[in-house]
Amino acid sequence: TSLISTTRAQSMASSLIHTQFSQESNAADADIAPPDAKKSKATESVLTFSAEHAPHVKIQLLSTNTIHDLVDTLCNNVPIGTGNEKVYDHMWNIMFPDKQIYESGNMACESELRANQAPLGDIYWNNTKKITLRYDYGALFTYCIIFCSEQANNENKLLFPRREPIAFPSRYVLYETANTINLNTLFPNIQKWAFGTSKSFSLNLFQPGRKQNFAFFSRRGLMLSMLYLPCKPTNLVNWLSFIDQGAKHEPTSENGHLCYDWHSVVILPEDASDKLCKNYEQGEEGFIDVDIAVDVETNNSGGLERVFPRIAALAGVTKKAKNVPKGWISYQKRERMLCIYTGPSRTIKSNAPKGTAFDGENQHQSADEPLLKMEIDIQSLHELFCVVEGLLRTLG
Repeated sequence: TSLISTTRAQSMASSLIHTQFSQESNAADADIAPPDAKKSKATESVLTFSAEHAPHVKIQLLSTNTIHDLVDTLCNNVPIGTGNEKVYDHMWNIMFPDKQIYESGNMACESELRANQAPLGDIYWNNTKKITLRYDYGALFTYCIIFCSEQANNENKLLFPRREPIAFPSRYVLYETANTINLNTLFPNIQKWAFGTSKSFSLNLFQPGRKQNFAFFSRRGLMLSMLYLPCKPTNLVNWLSFIDQGAKHEPTSENGHLCYDWHSVVILPEDASDKLCKNYEQGEEGFIDVDIAVDVETNNSGGLERVFPRIAALAGVTKKAKNVPKGWISYQKRERMLCIYTGPSRTIKSNAPKGTAFDGENQHQSADEPLLKMEIDIQSLHELFCVVEGLLRTLG
């Protein structure tokens, strides 16, 4: 490994960017713009990007920002690495479709091209729709970064880099319940599992399209924890109660250290079919758990449907709110992004172990844009339901 001086790195990057393309070369396949295609330096533009694993979040940078700034902004807004890691925590690189690599820092390991010396405006993005971030050479997390658009900048350049602003839906008002209802105390295990100390979790509630998936929660940190509900409950109380019962399971640890990289909890109701019970069998406790959830006996049947009627319609347990279509809730804590989706969801192939909560992973990724979305840092289960109910009431 050799230390590449800043002067030499700048010279090499400049030489590469300004290389003339021959008439026979296919400029349309190139990632660096030929001289006649480059933008005027006097024109500062705004470039918008997203990450394939967090498509609901878009980030914006100026053409004068660098590839390093792009990765830094990503790390500040979407889960990277173990979920909350930063641009300086590990070595990383950006790979273009032609295998050209821009690397972090000033020490060359896999490439002599430095990310902190490569302005985004020098890259011919019209022919480069996707690039690959390879983060942490030891663990090698891989992410696809998508170029979305480029437009002239009409705002103060001090606002960039930034996350693309999202306006609140018109007529939105936070919904409030009576003081006698508090979901945080009714379902304390969910509150602790999701909103306790974790800074990076994903909460997906209700059915995405026609998939047999009615809740999938995941939490990242020192390990990946998952809760998966493959059966539809009959009402909102049981829906939350089933998840709450599953959330009580703790991962296996010894002397304060976790034993595994992931923990699976599959939640089945007492009347689950024989096929489901065969597909999901109890494994090692604290590693591959199956929770047989018990129906909640209540004298207030339909109570939550009356408190949150729009959410009940979204879940498909009532049709009284005619303006609310059937759909699902997706909240990403790290990204501070709440989305409400309807319609079909994507099908993503996985090599993860079958018969575990991995079966429910990635099934809540919508094929369409969200019906409603909001950037918000939600602190509790009760707040989540109040925000969602308020959003759904903007539909009429």
